Amino acid sequence: MTSPLHTVTVTLVHTPRRKWAGTKRWQPWRWTANAANGRVLATSGESYANRADAVDSIWALFGPAAFVRLRNTDGSYYTLRSGVAE
Repeated sequence: MTSPLHTVTVTLVHTPRRKWAGTKRWQPWRWTANAANGRVLATSGESYANRADAVDSIWALFGPAAFVRLRNTDGSYYTLRSGVAE
């Protein structure tokens, strides 16, 4: 028996630079993961210095049976992982 795929939409957000950051390294990338029913599954607990690190953390978080779509700031979607039902 196969189980249905779980669709997760992850929104990747690029935050603007803040004046109070001072000499700290600016880490603009954050993400939020929403289930197909609209509920928030997870948010990034940290900020990332570059986009690739943020995408890698999303990739590592969700199991192989999840269908993960990455929503960019321009509204376009990219399939990050197309899960295989077990």
